Amino acid sequence: MARLIATVIQWALFLGVSGGLVDATIAMRKEAAKAHQIGLISLGHLNRSLLGQSRNSR
Repeated sequence: MARLIATVIQWALFLGVSGGLVDATIAMRKEAAKAHQIGLISLGHLNRSLLGQSRNSR
């Protein structure tokens, strides 16, 4: 029984962390889209910086 409870707790933690990461990703996507519409950032430059690529290494 203790093993079942431990497994349920582990899954609950995993799903909670996963849900938090999904929520953060969605929030970041919305903010990046807003900034791009205003003209504050270039999504191409943002993607390259997030991937750690320089402009010349295509």
